[in-house]
Amino acid sequence: PILVIAAVFSGLSATIGSVYIGYKKTKSIGITTMSAAIVNIIIHLLLVKPMGLYAASISTLVAFVALFVYRIIGLRKIEPIKINISSFFLSLPLLAFVWCLYATELMHMQIISVGLALLASLFLILKNKETIMDFLGRLKKGAVNNDKTK
Repeated sequence: PILVIAAVFSGLSATIGSVYIGYKKTKSIGITTMSAAIVNIIIHLLLVKPMGLYAASISTLVAFVALFVYRIIGLRKIEPIKINISSFFLSLPLLAFVWCLYATELMHMQIISVGLALLASLFLILKNKETIMDFLGRLKKGAVNNDKTK
């Protein structure tokens, strides 16, 4: 489950990174990525002796969470956007639970886990619909304004 959650933060960080590209802030992508890599290396080196192989997955998770947080903070400086962080972090235990169901390798449990994942995704989208639509509208408006200046 640790690497599954890390993959979620990786995907979120990559999505925010694409917004940075849209705003021509590619230097920030490099800086945030290198910062996360340094966090990963430091935490891995600190944890490898006491935790063994788990150090790699824990350091990867912490690095991607740091990358996500750093990019969210940077995004808010570029584009004022409201993000419901509490509902996002509350969904992480559900993600871990769904992954555990899926990992059982029992077909009926896998079907249930996929259904729960879809329901959770739908719930989060509906709960944040206004924020998502507002952001997409701002992004589209920004793209239109950039085209007019060329």
